[in-house]
Formats: sequence, structure tokens, C-alpha cells
Amino acid sequence: GGIGDAGPEGPLPEVAREVTVSREAAAANACDAWQGAVAWQPEGPMGDHEAAYAARVEGLQADARYCFVLAASNVMGTGRWSRPSSPLMTPLAAPPAPVNAVATVLTDEKHRLVATISWDSGRGSTGPAISAFHVMLVPVPQATGAVGAASSSCCAAEQVLRERVPVPEGRPQGRRFTWASPLAAPGSYVVEVVAESPTGQRSPAVSLCFEVRPEAFPVADPARPPTPQWAEESVLVLGPAASTE
Repeated sequence: GGIGDAGPEGPLPEVAREVTVSREAAAANACDAWQGAVAWQPEGPMGDHEAAYAARVEGLQADARYCFVLAASNVMGTGRWSRPSSPLMTPLAAPPAPVNAVATVLTDEKHRLVATISWDSGRGSTGPAISAFHVMLVPVPQATGAVGAASSSCCAAEQVLRERVPVPEGRPQGRRFTWASPLAAPGSYVVEVVAESPTGQRSPAVSLCFEVRPEAFPVADPARPPTPQWAEESVLVLGPAASTE
């Protein structure tokens, strides 16, 4: 027979989760939405020996189809299992957060100080797909008083870098991702990396903090001629005076 005909000793195929709940708790869950169960009402009036019960089942997989079967139990044992319920589809899950994130600061061939961020996707072979990563580089303002803090916060907001890094199709599994950006000034920085699924769901952010001291910036090339600048004070020019008649 089918699942509904299986006795207490008949194992159910592909049982993912099994929950045992007392009669009192199941009755409370049926009428109390704060317990995590949606209040349910039968389609028709219940008889004298009928009651509404509910249970919460956790640990289900995302993007999966489930059917549920029920059986009553008392001191004499467990009764027959019910027929399977209608299939239920669980929602899609957000992708996992990136892992193994590392920040390095080096000088490139153009004598710029560049911050390079590398990370792994954190997605297993069966995890949700990832279509892109969002990287944000935020300079941390150095507060020097009420006015200075407001000015620094405004300048820092203008210097925040945001970039979406698409994941190309056919990318080899396990290959690290890399993002780089030149730094404009010394100071402290915070980097956040977020994974995005094809449906637009985003993972929790992974954050990195690093500090760049002023001496880390490359000095000017001594072989390069200095850039001419206009003098701030008036300059006296000596020469032949213009002839006047």
C-alpha cells in the first residue's frame, strides 16, 4: 500500500525531518501566531471530537518540495500515518556570505597605492547560484571635534566606492575573486563584500578593516621636473621701460 497504509513499524521513504509535539503545544500553536505557526481554520465546522493542531518544522532545505504526513501517538503506541499532504515549495535562499577575504595594499606600475581585495564565493556544489558580488570601500573619517567630524563624514561619504562585480558564466569552481581600487589618501578603510543571487537576493556582508599610513604612499619621482607654480606674492620684473613721448 501507500504511505497512508504504513503502520508504525513501516518506515517512510525520504523522511527529511520528524517532529514530535505534545497535544497541548500543538493546540497552542494552532491559535497563537507568535509561536511561528500560522493560525489555521478548517473549511467546515469541526465535530465534538475534532480539534485544530499545528506544529513547526525547522531545518528544511531552500528551493525544495516537501510533503507532510501525520500520525497520532499515545501510551499504546503510534497509529497509522496519514496520506501525504499537497506538495509545498520552500522559497529560494539567499547565497552564503563570501569567505576567506583578504586585503593587500601595494604600489602599482603607475606609482599608485592600490588596495586589492580577494575572496572565495563560499558556495558549495549544491548551494544557491551567485550572479555577482557587490564591493564597497569606505574611508573611516577621523573626528577632530563637532565641526571637523561633520566635515569628515561628508567628505568620507563622497569618497565611498561601490562596484558590482559580475560572475562570468562557466567560471571554474573554487577560483578566487579579486577586486582592486587605487587609494586617494592615507587613513583607515572598511571593505564590505556581498554576494548576489540571480533572483536579486543578497548574502550577509563580510567586512575587512585596514589602515594605510602616510609613509606608505610613494614619493614624487626626483627625475621628474617640478611643476611650475605661480608665486603668491607680486613679482618685480626689471627691464627697459616703455618709451613715452
